[in-house]
Amino acid sequence: ELNSCVHGFRQQLERGHVQLCTSLGPKLKPFIDAFLTFSHDISEDEFASFEAHDQFVEQLVTGLDSLLLPFKSALTQDNYTTLVSQLTTELTVQLEKTVLKANFNQLGSLQFDKELRALVAYLSTVSQWTIRDKFSRLTQFATVLNLERPAEIHEYWGSNAGPVTWRLTPNEIRTIMALRNDFREEDITRLKL
Repeated sequence: ELNSCVHGFRQQLERGHVQLCTSLGPKLKPFIDAFLTFSHDISEDEFASFEAHDQFVEQLVTGLDSLLLPFKSALTQDNYTTLVSQLTTELTVQLEKTVLKANFNQLGSLQFDKELRALVAYLSTVSQWTIRDKFSRLTQFATVLNLERPAEIHEYWGSNAGPVTWRLTPNEIRTIMALRNDFREEDITRLKL
């Protein structure tokens, strides 16, 4: 009977985690949608400016802090870490959808990679669990966007992938490549993945 009670409490706790994250998910959206207000088709001067002051990451981190801060002291450490983990999953899902609406040049792709690294670094400081794995697909978005040319994917894909497990399908890779305004459509279509 005690095992049944423990199981019931665990299920209730899990439902509570899901409900809390579900209620916070929509509050993330404006912070993530702000990604589209900052061009990723940028000049060298704009890239240098972002180096000193990355408004998107600053706004997103401030927004995440405002969402998480009330729960830091209200929840146990384990429950808070679970919340951060679930919110990070929601964040990555929303950010993937948003990134797919943007356009990039090579410098904008580098900027996106820097933004991802800054976001992972921030979330790693507020969680006791590893966050990096939740960003694996977005990290692969950045890898694809930062290629010099579409055919360079063969250095990372298939038998050349090494220990990397690709979480993107061939069609997703082509879709992401098409976000680069300096990649020709015929070069992307011609790829054998």
